[in-house]
Amino acid sequence: MSSDPEEVTPEPQPEAPAPDFPPRVGKYDILGRLGSGAMGVVYHAHDPLLERDVALKVMLPQIARDPEQKHRFEREARAVARMMHPNVVTVFDLGYHSDGSPYIAMEFLGGNDLFHSMRATPPLTLERKVSIVVSVLEGLAHAHKVGIVHRDIKPANVFLTDEGGVKIMDFGVARFAMGNITSTGMVVGTAEYMSPEQVRGEVVDGRSDLFSTGAMLYELVRGTRPFHADGIMAIFYKITHDDPAFDFPYTPEYRALIPILAKALPKDAAARYQNAAEFADALRPFAAGLGLRPMPAVAPSAPAPAAPARAPEAVANPPTSVLPPRPAAAAETPRTIVDPSPLFQLMREIYVGGRTGHLHFTRPKQWRSLRFLKGQILHATSDVEGEHLGDVLVRYGLLAQQDLDRARVVVLSERKKLGTVLDSMGLMAKEELESSIKLHVREVLFNVTEMPDVKFSFEELGEDTFLEEELRSRVAPGEMILEAARRIQEPAIVTAVLGDIDRVIAPASHPMLGPRSSPSPPPTASFSPAWTGR
Repeated sequence: MSSDPEEVTPEPQPEAPAPDFPPRVGKYDILGRLGSGAMGVVYHAHDPLLERDVALKVMLPQIARDPEQKHRFEREARAVARMMHPNVVTVFDLGYHSDGSPYIAMEFLGGNDLFHSMRATPPLTLERKVSIVVSVLEGLAHAHKVGIVHRDIKPANVFLTDEGGVKIMDFGVARFAMGNITSTGMVVGTAEYMSPEQVRGEVVDGRSDLFSTGAMLYELVRGTRPFHADGIMAIFYKITHDDPAFDFPYTPEYRALIPILAKALPKDAAARYQNAAEFADALRPFAAGLGLRPMPAVAPSAPAPAAPARAPEAVANPPTSVLPPRPAAAAETPRTIVDPSPLFQLMREIYVGGRTGHLHFTRPKQWRSLRFLKGQILHATSDVEGEHLGDVLVRYGLLAQQDLDRARVVVLSERKKLGTVLDSMGLMAKEELESSIKLHVREVLFNVTEMPDVKFSFEELGEDTFLEEELRSRVAPGEMILEAARRIQEPAIVTAVLGDIDRVIAPASHPMLGPRSSPSPPPTASFSPAWTGR
């Protein structure tokens, strides 16, 4: 070896370890891994079309291979996505990875879960603890009203945002997770919050969630869990046979909580509070006596927090930032809230009038449209890069990129429609393609409702017999409006579009049936489902 330093061969540098996450899932770019559990993994992801970060929960492939587990995941995700409440984490999307595993995209939050917050310094005050439980009960009241039972209320599933808000996490996903309570690791972490009827394997209702909330409040106040024991069978025995010890500090505020907790934790569900509102009402006078007020919900238009976000699932260790700093150019700015009411009103008129034509959306250098036939949406068209039908099919894992490239060659050379080519090449059955059209319509409509500068107009056309015969797939405008409005986290706009978001929505027997009890019908009032107060 030469002694000349310029001729010395540099030693090879070790390669950086490969990230333990895929670069993309569906349409989402994966930025990092937030946490994992027995059923899935949660990623910090970015939606490149809507330019916002989300928490993406992906079911593990080995679990997704079980049709029953996969079906439960999909069913519960759809049910939870219909909820809109400031104390429930919002679900934006349900899709599928390239390996067939389903995922759900949820709002990305900054803060920490209650499990870690109650062990942090400085400790939570009694006022704050009661305020958190009241907020949890308000979220549960909304969920129970629409028939959804959480089944896994515990501190790790309650998130405290940096702005002071309280959000219930893993809503509905907990139901599918508890489907097999003997799965490794599923029961041990949550057993001490289970209700007696859960332990006995009985059918449960919302009162089971109230028992779990009572157990959580007990732990917050006393510092220990009400049915703690060594070993899961001993825990189950205590839950079903023993009463908790109410040996609280002998001060008026702590003693005042004892009858409230005693009413929340009976073995017999009929002896408990019968609904979440009743439980919350019992706590409010106590809170008022301490000068408490439940923390306000966080306005969605606030800037995204810079603090690292916690995944919507319990992890073994306290949350720390595992993500590289974002480039300055990618820094998020406050999202402009767009009022889509005029657009939804026009879609309602097209539907009610049974009109045929194109609903055009234009903005600088972009054009999109929805094709209507007799008031129903047939398909969407877009000239925006990455928003074509083929791009959407690839992003959602319904079509391989190489297959799309092959099909596009035929589309350009023979001037045929993509759907026709995919069908003729055997890449996608016609029935599957028609169901995918709805996915494309959703994406186009969701995107335009986020754009403050988009303009829209309807171009009336004559009836198209060919389209009516060839395309049997129909997308109901009312369904699209409901889904689009759900994504807007601005209470005033959501209420203007949907009316009272806390009422139960009952399906109407006729699509032209208007509201029966709402004095001021929202723009979707003449769609099915119709709005009925209960």
